[in-house]
Amino acid sequence: MLLNAQIATIEAYVIKDGMTDEYEALEDFVSPLKSMAIKEINLQTWMVMKRKSGGNLQEIDPQKKVVDYLVFNIYQDEAQMEADSKKAYSNYATNMLSHCKNKMSKKNIDKMMSTNPKESARSMSSKISIKHPTTDLKLVIPSTWRPWRH
Repeated sequence: MLLNAQIATIEAYVIKDGMTDEYEALEDFVSPLKSMAIKEINLQTWMVMKRKSGGNLQEIDPQKKVVDYLVFNIYQDEAQMEADSKKAYSNYATNMLSHCKNKMSKKNIDKMMSTNPKESARSMSSKISIKHPTTDLKLVIPSTWRPWRH
């Protein structure tokens, strides 16, 4: 008997050479949106992981470069995921303007959102089933990855 079934989306990014600061600034910029989504119960968890070392999978696919960042969005269910994606482009954009009021102009917000430091992106979603949330859920982070921010 399952007590909880969640949906996780995972985005894997290769960042253009010399654009790590721009990518991290973009994640900092959208962080309030993710916090808002969590507060509004449109998202369970958001996490950004940065590769410290290793991870070269070019033996498997020589065309794919080593991923620099993984972004996880965890949703309670598919309905919550769909609700978040619909709201992300409407309510959150408006709320971002309110959040940045007196800190940043609309022109600078648009410039930040149009920044493209990503060389390539891959994404996937997966259903996560947890039998006993208190004992079965363990986040194992390989030594080659670390949370981007602590």
